[in-house]
Amino acid sequence: MRSWIILIALWQGLLLADDTVIRIYPDRVRGKANILVAGHNIEAGDTRGLDHAGTLQWPKPSADMVHFGQGNWDPAKGRPDADALREYREVRCRMLRYPGGCIAHNFDWRKTIGRPEERPDWKFGINEFLLLCKQLRVEPMITLTDYALPAEELPAHCARLVEYLNLPAVPEYPMAMQRARDGYPEPWNVKYFEFGNESFHPNHSVLPFRSFSAQSYAQCAKKVFAAIRAIDPKVKLGAVALNGMNFASAKNPWVETIFRELIGVADFIVIHYYGPRFERLNKEEALESFLTGQSMFRFQLQATRALMRKYAGKTLPIAFSEYNIKAIENAQPHWRHTFLAGLAVSDLLMAMRNAGPEVHSAAYWELIGGYFGAVQRKNGARTYSAVYPFWREYMGTCADTLLEVATQNNPKQSQFAKKLGTVRAAGDRFLPPKQLGSVKNFRFFDPALRDQKIQSKLNQKANYYAFRFRDRQKDAYPAFLGIRRIAGVPQGSGYSLLLRFESRYTPDPQKADTGTFVLGLGLMDARGWNATQCASAETGLQNDAAWTERSISLSVGADCKDIFGLLRLSDFKGSCNGLLEIRNLRGEIIADCTVPAVELLSIEASKDAQGDVVLVGINRSAGKTISAIIEFDGEKIHSATVRQLYQEDVTMRNEFEVPQEQKVVVKGKITHSFPPHSMSVFRLKRTLPVSNGFGNGVQSPEKVPAGNFARKKSKKEGVMKIILFGTGHGDPTLTRNQSFALLVTRGRYYLIDCGEPANTTLVRNHLCASELSGVFITHMHGDHVGGAADAPGTSPKASETIPGRASEHLSPGRESTETAARLVQSASDSITRRRGRLSAQLFKRGFL
Repeated sequence: MRSWIILIALWQGLLLADDTVIRIYPDRVRGKANILVAGHNIEAGDTRGLDHAGTLQWPKPSADMVHFGQGNWDPAKGRPDADALREYREVRCRMLRYPGGCIAHNFDWRKTIGRPEERPDWKFGINEFLLLCKQLRVEPMITLTDYALPAEELPAHCARLVEYLNLPAVPEYPMAMQRARDGYPEPWNVKYFEFGNESFHPNHSVLPFRSFSAQSYAQCAKKVFAAIRAIDPKVKLGAVALNGMNFASAKNPWVETIFRELIGVADFIVIHYYGPRFERLNKEEALESFLTGQSMFRFQLQATRALMRKYAGKTLPIAFSEYNIKAIENAQPHWRHTFLAGLAVSDLLMAMRNAGPEVHSAAYWELIGGYFGAVQRKNGARTYSAVYPFWREYMGTCADTLLEVATQNNPKQSQFAKKLGTVRAAGDRFLPPKQLGSVKNFRFFDPALRDQKIQSKLNQKANYYAFRFRDRQKDAYPAFLGIRRIAGVPQGSGYSLLLRFESRYTPDPQKADTGTFVLGLGLMDARGWNATQCASAETGLQNDAAWTERSISLSVGADCKDIFGLLRLSDFKGSCNGLLEIRNLRGEIIADCTVPAVELLSIEASKDAQGDVVLVGINRSAGKTISAIIEFDGEKIHSATVRQLYQEDVTMRNEFEVPQEQKVVVKGKITHSFPPHSMSVFRLKRTLPVSNGFGNGVQSPEKVPAGNFARKKSKKEGVMKIILFGTGHGDPTLTRNQSFALLVTRGRYYLIDCGEPANTTLVRNHLCASELSGVFITHMHGDHVGGAADAPGTSPKASETIPGRASEHLSPGRESTETAARLVQSASDSITRRRGRLSAQLFKRGFL
């Protein structure tokens, strides 16, 4: 018997102390979601030289890139691909970035313009990209090249592009005239530009080889920004910081220089964020990495902004012009296309949507085509990965007006870190990275150097190390340095090594270098790249003609015991003859942060234009189902549907069906079980009783004594209630009545407009027709007068109804002598004379 009582109590919505309760405040607006985070990347440039040296011999750029835009363009029809338009609209895309990633190093926009017949090798150019954006009504983000031309030529090159895109086609602007000749007379008015892509690294294998230092990039960016703003001061310009935000825990010369030099002249900072990390993790470990993914993003975002304030005294919003999970390996289970990848991206997207002005924009890498594409193309057919349904259901459903929402008794989970990518979670507060001490004793060894025929001089006492190269022409990565994990690193915690040094390269005066090559210093998990894919590098040391301060950092997992330092000799297109010197080598060990025990339910609520509430709930747990009661504060849920994205196997890679369920509403609340590692998307329709003073659509069937309510609430001088019984238009819907409202003031009742179904709704809310003092008709559209035929003004015991002005307050029981036809005709005559003066008439007659 007791068990039955418990079940009945739960069914009727009676709350127990430990129940999880999601309470939505439907009239408390938190603000607008940042719509520009719903962006995507398009790769459409010249890849020759970027991937490997062999591509330099290709006679033309990749046709898939420059003809088809990786599935975004139909060159045969000269218009955007119809499937691409549908896909971007399904996910409510708001921004597109072009030409995409490291392709910008090799991107010369002048090759992409002109009429199509003038550029047979480049059908999808910058105008076609902007035509796609125009059809989708999305903002374009254009990545300006950083390495395609010498640095001194870039300011004029970029300024001419902005002139081509944004200025009117008149003789004083020759590039704009060129745009008109190309078939686009009207300016495109592109607003957002970023200078370079990951400019902290060189231009890969592109010839000629180029590489920015932090200072040279900052100086070039200032000149580029000044030249562009002289052409169009309305544009917004971004400067490139490092990838990820791990630099927030360690001093980095690039970050410090960019923040100090460019925060005062840029409009936003560009960071590429790939996380959480799934590389080399099994299912269990990947789920642990996902658990703390949003916590790490939020921490790193705040820590990065703190560095901005430290170095520049102010902050700028961050544009994540590339983001995704971190999983680039081709080993099974191809994490980047899996169900868990879609869930992790949704969790990260929720954090970005709710970050406010701290986040400028974000572009997912990438929706269509390419290595990560959620939409793949093969033999003319399109296939969809398990990531695509998350974009379609979340971004295709959520609204832009964010609401307050509170989750009571949200279950929490703690964990120890195991491998790189998993983070320690414990306690109730964030513990920042902790500097544990400096590395004083390095282990040096030279067998790998001798194997590569590299002469070396390793003097630990003098802290000086030299490497001589003679006619070096082959890539190599010999290890010569070892750093052990120190005892102070907490159990179950990863750590980072920050290595600082000075470098100098001197060419051999007897035999000159030929061609190009790259010298660098790297750090790697001692178990090797193939085992861990955990390494980092500082390159461009061949450009250090004088002693230059440099640094490099590497984050490793809790299971890493040793780190190797190694030389990096790469990208040879000639021979190296010279001396590389390293001195003043010093290291710091920094323990990873600890995030608070993670709340398993991640919740977002938003409200659409119809007043419906969209609730998105992500259960981060690997195996725990969470049952929760969902309710509105001060209102009742009228009806609810849920679409649930759940697969038991988180490694599945194919698109899947998303079932929809109609939820049972009991006493204005619903209960829902959130499966582990799942996302649920609800659409909740509101029931708005008269007593709360706001109406929108279907009204509550509850018996609300409107007369008593009005007398209690409106006797005080100056107090007025306006209850919106209907806010719809001429097309009837199931959720919105046609236009009519109730004005309650000083114990009197007035109808404003009389759309259908006026009488039914008044009766449902137990408003006595004899209590109406007047009806106002604002204008004669049918959705404002359609309920007049059966409205209270044409029935017995109604007050006399005179459109356009308040009637005299007649005693209840007086019969109206006007028919419906006369009422409408009178209203028409009156509106002609009194349009737009409703409020003035009310005040004049003392009803307000």
